[in-house]
Amino acid sequence: PKAWRVLLKAEVMALGENTRFIVTSLPGLDAGMLYEDIYCARGQAENYIKHLKDDLAADRTSCTSFLANCMRLLLHAAAYILHQQLRTEGLRHTALSQAQPSTVISKLFKIAVQVRQYKNKIVLHLPSACPAKHLLQTLTERLYLSTPARSLNSS
Repeated sequence: PKAWRVLLKAEVMALGENTRFIVTSLPGLDAGMLYEDIYCARGQAENYIKHLKDDLAADRTSCTSFLANCMRLLLHAAAYILHQQLRTEGLRHTALSQAQPSTVISKLFKIAVQVRQYKNKIVLHLPSACPAKHLLQTLTERLYLSTPARSLNSS
């Protein structure tokens, strides 16, 4: 009863053919806008879901109770939000500003350091050949608060 539009994108590349079809009833959109703004955006949303599942293990809901699995999923979602904030605020204008969670984890968090705790500070001694040393210094400077936040109970 309704007219449908079928859009075809056909590419021939070195690896072979890459054909995509979009069937829609959306009126008034040109083919390029429909493909780039709607179809590709859906693909990007699927990439975000893949990051949650593969990089942050959000699909691991092996507890026997619903509430425990729900809590696990909330913690994974919080980890993803922290990753997004780290990328957009702490890593902007760096090589990792558009990186996937697994890349950020392997380059910044899975490195060997020697931790020294002093009375008023904690010092991390990185290996001399650490490739992320300058990136970690930039990130630390951006995240460092020079004055502690006021507590709610102070007068």
